[in-house]
Amino acid sequence: MQNRRSITEKLIGIASQAQHDELIELNHILLFENTNPANPNLLELDDAAPAELNQLISLAVRDKHLRLTYEPSPGWPQLMDVYLIHIFNSNAHWLVEVYDFDTDAFRYLPVEMLRDSAISVLKMKRSEQEILSKKRIDARESNLVVKVDWTGIQRFKRMHPPGIILSFTGMFQSSGIFNVQLDVTDAESLAYYADWLLFLGKGVEFERIPDELRLILEARLKGSADALAKHMPGVKPE
Repeated sequence: MQNRRSITEKLIGIASQAQHDELIELNHILLFENTNPANPNLLELDDAAPAELNQLISLAVRDKHLRLTYEPSPGWPQLMDVYLIHIFNSNAHWLVEVYDFDTDAFRYLPVEMLRDSAISVLKMKRSEQEILSKKRIDARESNLVVKVDWTGIQRFKRMHPPGIILSFTGMFQSSGIFNVQLDVTDAESLAYYADWLLFLGKGVEFERIPDELRLILEARLKGSADALAKHMPGVKPE
């Protein structure tokens, strides 16, 4: 099953004649994230699943200890010995969450950048229980802990970095909290998180935040205030 069209074709193949018409009508009624409303049968470039996805799923249901060839740049493949935790779709991209035995770290890899996945023949350096326990411990030691209000929750659902789990703390999902372990030496990641946290709205509260990220947020807010002041008569930017 590579995309919506192949799924529809498989369903039609096992459905009765009466259900055929319903499926065709349903295909025009339901609009998914990448559906072209003017032509639901037209597949967008990002609507099709990566070629490696089927192979990855087939392997994972048999054994989660895998050998992956990760190619972030063409011609520069990296051989990885990993334990697969999740395969998921986030913001219209297929990602795989893995524990990398060589770096002792959890990573999120775009499925479209994987090549020649296979079941690993190496001995696991950690058991499944040890890996999942490490993940829970890492979450508790996160350097970014954020509380959000109802608006922040709705915006979180619309867009968030992969792997972040939002826990609801208020009645009727009125408030929530999440934590992240940020690499404070990764300038690109810090800049992304700064923009995303501002997107969550003014109801954001920080229980814990790295100084490196706090400084970027302060600069973003000051820059916005200065830009606004330029267009207001009688107000001079600081």
